[in-house]
Amino acid sequence: MKIKIVGLTSLAFAAITVLSGCDDDSTTKQHLTDNPPQQTEQDSKSSQSSIKASDAYVVKLVTPATLKVGDKEYHSTKVDANGSVVFDIPNDLNLTNAEYIIPKDAFVDSDGDGVFSAKDSVIRMGLKARGKDAVANPLATAALIKGDKEAYEKVKDFDPVEAKLKLIKGVEDKKLLALVKLSDAVAMVAKKAAEANKTTEDVLKAIDTETIKEVADAKSNSNIGGDVVSNAVENAASKAGIPESEILQKVEDVVSVIEEAKSAVKTKKSDINNALTAVIAVSDADAKRDEIKEALASGERIKEKLKDNPIAKAHLKGGSKYKEDNSNKSKDAKDEAESKKDQAKEDASKKQEESQKEVEKKKEEAESKKDQAE
Repeated sequence: MKIKIVGLTSLAFAAITVLSGCDDDSTTKQHLTDNPPQQTEQDSKSSQSSIKASDAYVVKLVTPATLKVGDKEYHSTKVDANGSVVFDIPNDLNLTNAEYIIPKDAFVDSDGDGVFSAKDSVIRMGLKARGKDAVANPLATAALIKGDKEAYEKVKDFDPVEAKLKLIKGVEDKKLLALVKLSDAVAMVAKKAAEANKTTEDVLKAIDTETIKEVADAKSNSNIGGDVVSNAVENAASKAGIPESEILQKVEDVVSVIEEAKSAVKTKKSDINNALTAVIAVSDADAKRDEIKEALASGERIKEKLKDNPIAKAHLKGGSKYKEDNSNKSKDAKDEAESKKDQAKEDASKKQEESQKEVEKKKEEAESKKDQAE
C-alpha cells in the first residue's frame, strides 16, 4: 500500500508516502535502504510513513510533522538523505481517514542542493491532507480548513510541483496554469497573513472555494477568465490586511519566471532542476523576478543568486526556532537584568535610609539620656 502526499507552498514541497511491508515499488525502497531507520524487536512489526520530496523537498523539521488516525497521533522530525521524513507506524494501521499535517516552520530545499543550508526557506504555511492518495497542497489545505468537502475532493490529487514541471517542459494547458496560479496565490496569502501575525486558518476560511471548484471542473484547454485568482483570494487578502494587488503581482512574477525557465530549458541554457530552483527562488525565497530571469537567460546557476536566510543561519548555529525568538529572548534577558539591577539599587537605597534612621534614632536616644543625666 502506498499513499502519496505532497505538501508545498508554491513550488517548495514535501510528499508523504506511506509504505507497508508488501510494497514492491523499487524507487520507494531505494529511499528507505539508503538511510534505513533502526528498528528494535519491539517495533519490527511496524511499517513506515515517509514525507518524500523532490527538487524542493523538506530538509529540516523544527516542529514534528504529524500523522493522525482517530485518537492516535504519530510524530516525526527525522529527515533522511533523500528528503523523506520517516514515521514509524503499526503495520495494520488503517489510513483511510488519516490526516497529515506539515508544520509551517518546516524548511524546504530552496537552493536545490539536497542538504539543509543557510539559503533554505521556511514554508510559512501549515499544510494538510486527508485520506489515501491525496496531495497536501495549498488548495486542498484551504478546502479542508473551510470544510468544503466537494472542493477538497476536486483538488486533493493536484500536485503543484508536477504541474509546474510540466509547464516548464512546454506543456500548454490553461487549466493547469490556472490551478498553479490559484495554488500560489493561496499559499502567498497564508504566508503574508502569518508574517502579519494573523490567524492563518481564519484567513484561509475566506478563500472562495467556489472559484477553485470552477477551475478544477474546467477542461484542459478551456478559456479560463483572468479574474479567477482575484475572485479566489480577494476576501482572504482583505481579512489578512494585505493589498490584493501584491498577491496578484507575485503570482504574475512566478508565471513570468516559469516562461523564462521554459525558454532556458528549451535552449539548453538550464537543466530542469535549475529551472525549478529559479521558480522556487521567486515564490519561496523572495528573490527578485528580473534578477532570476536574467540568470536563467545567461545560463547562471540560480543557487548562487540566493541570499542567506537568517532563520536558517540561526538553526545552523544551534540557535532557537527563529532568529526573532533569539532577539526576543536576548531582549527579555536584558530587561530582566535591568529590572534586577534597578531593584537592587532600590533595596540598597532603602537599606541605607533605614540605617540612617537607626543612626539618627540612636543619636536622639543618647542625647535624651545625656539631658536626663544633667
